Amino acid sequence: VGKEQSNKEYERRLFDEINNFFNKLLFWNKDDNQNATIKFITSSIIEYSHFMEHWYKMKFNGNSIFAIAVYLYNRSNIYEIEEGNYIKLGNYVKNYCERQNKIAKKILEMLEKKIDINLKNEDEWLFTLYLKSQFQELNKSRPQCIILAHGYATASSIGNTVNQMIEDH
Repeated sequence: VGKEQSNKEYERRLFDEINNFFNKLLFWNKDDNQNATIKFITSSIIEYSHFMEHWYKMKFNGNSIFAIAVYLYNRSNIYEIEEGNYIKLGNYVKNYCERQNKIAKKILEMLEKKIDINLKNEDEWLFTLYLKSQFQELNKSRPQCIILAHGYATASSIGNTVNQMIEDH
């Protein structure tokens, strides 16, 4: 029980940090958000998200797609894993995130080819952890509410905020 509980606490802290990081990306410099490269990366992620939703039964939302696009565009300038956490993070992903890691690798392999970038292990690990923290299986449960709104990602933004507040989907 002790080791399982310490893993749960580590996971909770890790997910909090990753979610905070990706939430900050949503408010990245607005001038960059109009960049044609970010638009291309976003459309590529949307294209692959449909494939992943069908095959892996995972649901992507507008905010997560945009945050991933901004991360891929600016990744060399915005995040560095401390050396002491590098091995621990890699081991955690290998031991506790096998399914999400397979999905992350598949998406990132397709994106590497399409948008011509070279990703590192830490990119894969961050993306894996983001997947595990954000996405729920489509058939896991019935929705508790439905949010309708006009505008790009408005409803998903409201839903994500509520999910974070209640710490559940």
